[in-house]
Amino acid sequence: MLALGQGLFFGLGAYAMAMHLSLEQVPDGSLPSFMSLYSDSTELPLLWRPFQSFWATIIAAVVVPAVVAALLGLLVFKRRIRGPYFALLTQATAVIFALVLIGNLKLTAGFNGLTGFSTVFGRNKYAPRPTAGCTTWPPSCCWWCWGWPCWWSAAATASCCRPPATARTGCASSATTRPWSRPSASSSPRPWPALPAVAAPVFGIVSPGQFDYAPSILMICWVAVGGRGKLWEAVLGALVVNWTRVTVSRPADDWQYLQGALFVVILAFAPGGFAGLLTAGWERLRHRLQPGRAGSGDRIVLEEAPA
Repeated sequence: MLALGQGLFFGLGAYAMAMHLSLEQVPDGSLPSFMSLYSDSTELPLLWRPFQSFWATIIAAVVVPAVVAALLGLLVFKRRIRGPYFALLTQATAVIFALVLIGNLKLTAGFNGLTGFSTVFGRNKYAPRPTAGCTTWPPSCCWWCWGWPCWWSAAATASCCRPPATARTGCASSATTRPWSRPSASSSPRPWPALPAVAAPVFGIVSPGQFDYAPSILMICWVAVGGRGKLWEAVLGALVVNWTRVTVSRPADDWQYLQGALFVVILAFAPGGFAGLLTAGWERLRHRLQPGRAGSGDRIVLEEAPA
């Protein structure tokens, strides 16, 4: 079942960390700059107060998307929403989330989003790479040090997603990729527990446009390009698509056409994605190198069984 609301869950976690970083950029007791510009408030809004704590922010970045995903999943299963209605529902949730952020200018900075994260945990993230390495925690002594938390978060997320994917329900959900099988299981959207927390300091800006329907479609493109059978195939697709987006297509306008062409070509000529091409190539190579394999010119004699 096609889900198009992944941006909602990623955005909830990213905005939680962005709210904490926004408060870190101003002295204690002061308001973020956009609040002073767009509102007449002299006190920090109640919604923002928990994000003054780093650990409360980390918990919120994990718990809030999980709760929203659970409520959405409960609605899907209770009302038996399936097919195109399921895709439209998940897409609508991402669009509504973006519209709510844009409409609450005084709380979320509207369309502009939260930005200006020059310091992370009290240290300049644009500082040059240290010669002796970073030995402090949290590991934010410089911009370079944030590469390792990204890899750690990706590994932790993959570890958390692997047990559900290999469980009985996960195997039933993966069966939906086969056209001859129509099980009643649903690949309902799941929140990513670790990655959204590092999105804000890495991107440097968190805005509604990053988490509406368009990024969700991009995530579907990752899976289509990489493959739909296993978790590592989706990771491969994400690496291929984003590498192409950054290095091959320099102009922003050209990337949209390249993305669409890549998606169509993969679906038309390689439904299994790059992982399917690699697997097929490996099987052919292994078959050719297999000793004792009958060649194309070998004569095969079939003996009749005795009566």
